[in-house]
Amino acid sequence: PETSYASHPHLIWIKGTVVTETGEPARAVQLFEQAFQGLVEIAEHHTADRALHDKAVALRFQGHLQASLEVLHQLLDLIDAQTSPPPDIYPLALCQAGIASTLLGDLEQGNRYLRQALDQNEASASPFNQATVHDALGMNLLYSGNLSGAQIQLERALRLWESIGSPAPIAVTLNNLGFIHNTRGEHPQALEAYERALYEARRNGILRTEAVALASIGDVHRDTGDTDKALAAYSESQSAAEQAAETQLSVYLLDAAAEIHRRRGDYVQALELARRAFEWAQEHNTTVDLGRSATTLGAISYEQGRTALALRYLDQACDLLQASQANQELAVAHLHRAQAYFQEARKQDALADLEKTVDCLLQLGYDVFLVPLAAQMRPLLTSAVKQGVGGQLLAGLLAKAEQAEPGTPASAAVTLVEPEPALKITGFGQARVVVGDRMLRSGDWRSITSRDLFFFLLCQGPATKDQLANTFWPDLPPGKLRSTLHVTIYRLRRALDPLETVVFEDDRYHFNRRLNYVFDAEMFEKLLVQAGAVAAANSA
Repeated sequence: PETSYASHPHLIWIKGTVVTETGEPARAVQLFEQAFQGLVEIAEHHTADRALHDKAVALRFQGHLQASLEVLHQLLDLIDAQTSPPPDIYPLALCQAGIASTLLGDLEQGNRYLRQALDQNEASASPFNQATVHDALGMNLLYSGNLSGAQIQLERALRLWESIGSPAPIAVTLNNLGFIHNTRGEHPQALEAYERALYEARRNGILRTEAVALASIGDVHRDTGDTDKALAAYSESQSAAEQAAETQLSVYLLDAAAEIHRRRGDYVQALELARRAFEWAQEHNTTVDLGRSATTLGAISYEQGRTALALRYLDQACDLLQASQANQELAVAHLHRAQAYFQEARKQDALADLEKTVDCLLQLGYDVFLVPLAAQMRPLLTSAVKQGVGGQLLAGLLAKAEQAEPGTPASAAVTLVEPEPALKITGFGQARVVVGDRMLRSGDWRSITSRDLFFFLLCQGPATKDQLANTFWPDLPPGKLRSTLHVTIYRLRRALDPLETVVFEDDRYHFNRRLNYVFDAEMFEKLLVQAGAVAAANSA
């Protein structure tokens, strides 16, 4: 029981590290904060520094990147104020600040922290610390598109991990090296690295790394055109990510699955998944995730003929990804925006975006990741190459696209017609909801509140977050309220999967009335209105 060690902050700190590894980062944050306060009281400053560092890591695992960075700033200020030489935790704190900054999209700041950590580590005799910084710097270089520099740093880290026999970091670094191979189009080597990472993760019970490896295996299958295997790997990864509370990986998986459904022309499912990813990224202010999901929403929108909406999403994506220097994601966003302009016959705007795509590729030094997308946009690329846009680089991309298996062609306008309502709702008598041929049971909703929220939005209309909070959780504190609302919305959407039943637009949650649905209470009201009109006409 926790009461048995409550007066021993060292034991509380150790308990936090165990809880972190078993996939309970929220509980770990509480334990680390408790340990930090206790260690400060007994003047165990170096161990208190470690507790604060571990709290920041646990926050990052939850996806609370800004909060993690704030804790790290607090830790770095404490270390700077200490009169003794910087403790061993100092380079690791700089390293974690670099990782958090990188994930938030500030690659330059992230690189500065990591270079500073590397300088601090030159005098360190700890192979673990050295490997940690090399691995983090490799990740930063990966995000900025410097594959050669990233590979050098990651291979250094891998040699150090192997020399000290650390299975968890070995698996993580193998996964990052696999990403480099996959980005270069070296799919067999990528799959080999990912499967090694998966083996190490499963052999040592590291759920978080298992989720990442499965997601990466899904990426290889996606890039080689086997979308069924990709979705299966993403689904398995999502399950592991949820168990490990890996929120940021979960949002990546949502967007990745949305992109596959978009390519297949399954826009209902694609839109639902992309919207979930977009809302999460907005909530956590993670710039690259927000830019990536905005790109996917933009692509879905122009393929459904909603070009004005698509351009709003794609403008936002380009601005965010430009600010984050995420050149790979930025190249994808510019290419999609070029296609949207091309469909609107705004050819000069389309060519300008293609030039920006080429600028990104010049900075990256590779273009394999764009080939599947380019294969869907051959008319656009052919027109541009004929006009001399993009030089040999764009011509080379077009040649690779022409040799690739054709993907799902983009359509200027797609209309989804369902012979039967996809959603049937009964309000009279016993309330029932049927999705396709599946009638929802009480267990499908996961909570009574998620079901009540569904009927509230259906019957009462759009509602802001504050309105929902006042209706369903008037007594909850603000911190608890936000997570409770998002969990309830998540459960509601999962219950009605794969339909995009609840959407968030104009700062309000809406029941999606664009769905092909039938609700007996609405039908009854319409019939009453019609009957009234007939009666009025007959009496005239």
